[in-house]
Amino acid sequence: MKKHVSLSDIRTFVVLAEQGSFTKAGEKLACSRSHISKQLAQLESSLGVSLLIRTTRTVSYTHLRA
Repeated sequence: MKKHVSLSDIRTFVVLAEQGSFTKAGEKLACSRSHISKQLAQLESSLGVSLLIRTTRTVSYTHLRA
């Protein structure tokens, strides 16, 4: 079951996608990397999908099918 999607979580995802890293997104949004990670996890949970593939060095998009 899908939950309510937060506009703040979507905004964080957009900035993260634009910046390409949790550190840069945190700097742009003036918050910590862990806060960015928590917001992304909330958004993914709300949508029921994984949006990004995270490794220790890179962030890449998942391929979603409509």
